[in-house]
Amino acid sequence: MTTNNHPAHGPVSLERLHQISEILSKAAAQSDGGNLGYAMADAVKVIDEVLELRRNYLALRGEIEDVQAQLYEAENRNEVDATELQERRKAEMGNEPVRYLNKFSGACVTLEQQPNAADDAAVYVPLYAAPQPVPVVPDGYVIVPIVPTEDMIIDGFESVPDPHFSDEKEWEEYEALSGCRQAARRAELCWAAMIKAAPKQENI
Repeated sequence: MTTNNHPAHGPVSLERLHQISEILSKAAAQSDGGNLGYAMADAVKVIDEVLELRRNYLALRGEIEDVQAQLYEAENRNEVDATELQERRKAEMGNEPVRYLNKFSGACVTLEQQPNAADDAAVYVPLYAAPQPVPVVPDGYVIVPIVPTEDMIIDGFESVPDPHFSDEKEWEEYEALSGCRQAARRAELCWAAMIKAAPKQENI
């Protein structure tokens, strides 16, 4: 007698995949070979690959979320810098003249030297302090969007070493790393790929 409560009647969960893999492994070990035994062994390999891909995906998703958080923090710093620059420009525009130029004599005077200079526009031209230069992006930094674009996310995802798509030498070097170094390498490749795919300032 069967019931609808059996796992086979529902979606294949991660736990169910582990159960199927274990059942097939035991069945393959107990079989006397033949096509059925080989098929079960191959099915176990496929399930194990699916589970490994899922683990890699979850690890990569966590790394992408970390990168997004770093990009968001960097963009917030850029916004703060831009706000400070705007405030400084406003302050500069509202500054009092530092000198007054006499149109006829060419002499520069202060209000202490010539109290009526500010009111005598026919004779005196106000002179202001030179504006501060606009800050430039330091070497080693780039401007990136707060929310990564689709191209940035895809390129970051595809940058992860893969035995099926990566260069053989690159994959061997990656495989030789420890687990922690592999995670760090994935983060480095993902970061570099996302930065490269970010919209350039001239295209914004």
